[in-house]
Amino acid sequence: MSEFDAWVAKHLAPADVFRMLTDAGCFPRLKWEKQREKLFELAGGVDEEAVKASVDGLGDLLARSRGSRLRITSGSWPPASGSCGKRSMRSPRGRIRRG
Repeated sequence: MSEFDAWVAKHLAPADVFRMLTDAGCFPRLKWEKQREKLFELAGGVDEEAVKASVDGLGDLLARSRGSRLRITSGSWPPASGSCGKRSMRSPRGRIRRG
């Protein structure tokens, strides 16, 4: 470990974390598994209760929709295979109902 890496690790952050935060190309070069691992290391876990509390009505919506599945009642979604371009990027025209 270089003197610089030792100083960074002692005063700022572990050398690999510092590199990811200061080198824009470092994180994208990692394999997706390592990216995921580093994201959880930096950000921590996700607290489901905190997410529910942060969005008004989300807890109630989740409680009401438990065990339900969304289904499309009309329209043609997903688009037929082989379609491409803007048509395949459109949202469904049918109404979505809880089933």
